[in-house]
Amino acid sequence: MDCKEIKATTNTEEKKYESQKCEKSLSENNQEQDIVPRKIPCLNSEEDDSKKMNEPDSTNKLPSQTYQPNLILSDEVNCGESKPVENNYKVDSTSVDNLVTPEEDSKEKDEESNICEDLAKAMVEKGVDGILTEFYSLNHDFEESDFALFFNFGNMSRNRYRDIVLKDATRIILEDEENDYIHANYVSTPSNSKRFICCQAPLESTTEHFWKMILQEDTEYIFMLCHFIEEGRSKCHPYYPEVVGEKLIINNLTIENVELEDHPTEHDLRVCVLNIYDGDKLKKTVKHWQYVSWPDKKVPLLSETIFYALDNMRCSQTPIVVHCSAGIGRTGTVVFLENLLEKIKNGDIVNETPARILESIRKQRAMSVQTPMQYLYTHRLLLSYLLRKGKIQETPGLTKFFQEYDDEYKDH
Repeated sequence: MDCKEIKATTNTEEKKYESQKCEKSLSENNQEQDIVPRKIPCLNSEEDDSKKMNEPDSTNKLPSQTYQPNLILSDEVNCGESKPVENNYKVDSTSVDNLVTPEEDSKEKDEESNICEDLAKAMVEKGVDGILTEFYSLNHDFEESDFALFFNFGNMSRNRYRDIVLKDATRIILEDEENDYIHANYVSTPSNSKRFICCQAPLESTTEHFWKMILQEDTEYIFMLCHFIEEGRSKCHPYYPEVVGEKLIINNLTIENVELEDHPTEHDLRVCVLNIYDGDKLKKTVKHWQYVSWPDKKVPLLSETIFYALDNMRCSQTPIVVHCSAGIGRTGTVVFLENLLEKIKNGDIVNETPARILESIRKQRAMSVQTPMQYLYTHRLLLSYLLRKGKIQETPGLTKFFQEYDDEYKDH
């Protein structure tokens, strides 16, 4: 692949684009690897270096921040540039029956609070040990037939890890390609059957496939949860230019970094605007969000960072691409959290449990939420969030749960 960086644009290029502002691949093996178990165990970490296919071998209190996350899942969240809102509402005889009265609104809020209180009570009663035990009880057995394309010898060079399988049923199919395989799956939420695309970090040999997927799916947001290098090892090929004004050229595609956004309340996020060109034609502008402080094989300190990022991305009408290195641990945690939030909002959480919700996600993106600590972290993060929003009350049981979590976190 001809993949090179041009570190500065000419004056002509700057003028041309300014108006439009808004790993190493696996060498071909001659023999198949013995990697087709009938049962695939859940790994203890996202990056099990012994099983890679294409890679070389304080306190934990919720900080006080000015940002207040938005539990309301609607198009009213901050998305892109702010625009003046015109009052164009009109009331006619056919729409009066659909208006929500103050009494009805109060009843809905009470019902939501009751749902949140019941959920919190169940988590607290289960306790940290109970939640960790629950994670180990989740179904990890897979049928080989569900992953036929992953095990296809012709696709092996496109897989970053030999044991992070890909579900055939929900995979993204690359259009207009002789080989349509990419290690990526659609994952739904209650409100959207294609809310997320969960994928592995691009390899050098799959970077072009990644960007073609972005264009094909009309993606507006990319949420990156890893670094290119972590603990001295390559976890993701540099698939975009990090510096404003730089370009990355991949055959006929050009990726240009045109802006670095300022999010002063969120020091753990790096947000840039990327233009994608096919030849000389601007095809798409995307926002690239990177969570820079989520450590490999661990969970980050408690904060509102994930909520802030999700609040900014929810208005997207097209799939949000989320990736870490393998695309299941950190990635699955974010998707799991968003599913919990939506089910709380629409009341469906009363008919399900977090464990069942995660199992549903795993039917779409296998092995999502990879470690017990990631599973526990999601519960702790959700409880802190609901408490901060006034949806639940602080109780001795909740305080005890938080202390148990802090003790478990220190052990990891």
